[in-house]
Amino acid sequence: EDNSKEINRIDAIGIKEFILKLKPKCIQIIDLLFFKGYTQQEASEELEIPLGTVKTNNRNCMNELRKMIHD
Repeated sequence: EDNSKEINRIDAIGIKEFILKLKPKCIQIIDLLFFKGYTQQEASEELEIPLGTVKTNNRNCMNELRKMIHD
């Protein structure tokens, strides 16, 4: 799997600049779930936080990211 192609694609659509403006916990969750391919359960174990917290944070972070992109 070639992650450099994925990173270039992300840079090409300008998402990286928005992600970097998010809170550190959002950056961490997005990195694990979307760039490293973790499941929510795996992210929960990696971060040592409850699965429900991962789900809530992911939803809130994605909503925040969408809002930034659409503004």
